[in-house]
Amino acid sequence: VVLEAVREHQITERHARALVGQTPEFQEEMLGVILKEQLNVKQTEERLKATTVKDDVVEEKVVARPPEFAQDVSEARDIIADSLMEIRANGIRYEQKEKEHEDYVEIQIRLYRK
Repeated sequence: VVLEAVREHQITERHARALVGQTPEFQEEMLGVILKEQLNVKQTEERLKATTVKDDVVEEKVVARPPEFAQDVSEARDIIADSLMEIRANGIRYEQKEKEHEDYVEIQIRLYRK
């Protein structure tokens, strides 16, 4: 549903990325809210934070990527989001958590076998 909304230009890829990792039912519900209330991406992310409980993530030291990678972070995030939408379309459950750091973006993905 979300992927179709992106293809039909009803929402942006950033809206869709914010919805990645949510249940299909919740994605559909939030899509309706986004369209009805014409939420921007920031408002969408704030609404998601207010309605979802996130697990605490153990902080780990991560080596920063070279500068040439940093220039393509948004493109890399788009590729990951598209891949996760395809994974979900194939019936595989997953959870995704993103954390913004000063020097890097941390993306944690958990794929469930069943």
